[in-house]
Amino acid sequence: MPSQRQYDLAPEFVSLVMYLLTNTLDGRNSSIANGVDQALVRPPRQFTTHARETATTGVWDEVAHARTH
Repeated sequence: MPSQRQYDLAPEFVSLVMYLLTNTLDGRNSSIANGVDQALVRPPRQFTTHARETATTGVWDEVAHARTH
């Protein structure tokens, strides 16, 4: 694995990235909220369910057809 010296990275930059990856972006500081429920005025659902249901409407066929003509 390449080191910070091989990429000529400043130690301060490496420290910041390490801090972000280990303390900020690891999920420890996240909290569960119901923002999706509030925004959609319904519970969230799986993307695959949405895609399957939307595909049956034919709307994506119309878009694909419009782009090829």
